[in-house]
Amino acid sequence: MLHPRLVLCGAREMAAEQAEERCVRQLLEFASWWADVAAQAVVSALAGTALSLGRLVASPPSGNMPADTQARLTPLPQRERELAEMAVSMHAYQPPDTARVGGEAFAERLGLSVHFGDDGEPALIESYWPEARRRRLWHGTWLAYETPLLPSWFGSTPRPPPC
Repeated sequence: MLHPRLVLCGAREMAAEQAEERCVRQLLEFASWWADVAAQAVVSALAGTALSLGRLVASPPSGNMPADTQARLTPLPQRERELAEMAVSMHAYQPPDTARVGGEAFAERLGLSVHFGDDGEPALIESYWPEARRRRLWHGTWLAYETPLLPSWFGSTPRPPPC
């Protein structure tokens, strides 16, 4: 029979591990945001232009963006949006006994959300959750390595060793 203290100790250990994972994730998101801000500041200084407020608030680890700032973000390339729309429509109209295409997952990887209109038609909108904004700003670099997409003249983005 398990002693209640052992159960409590196990629960505390699990809670500590989960807290550590959340803390590491938050630190990673903060460091990535700070690296992106620093890179944008250097680019702005070299170009002699002002630093874009929209870019500064686009990728912080938490928080919402004001509506007027959201509209100034760089839109997703048209080709990627069309691929996501095609995948979502294939996913929505697939016969029930066939393998799923994964259109919604593909759209989420691009930082898009799938919403269904009154007529049941799927529509893609740009999600403004911090994670979705990071995916749109840094594309596959964020998904693969959890680092921001820095300008190419900064050198190569450090790659972590494979797990």
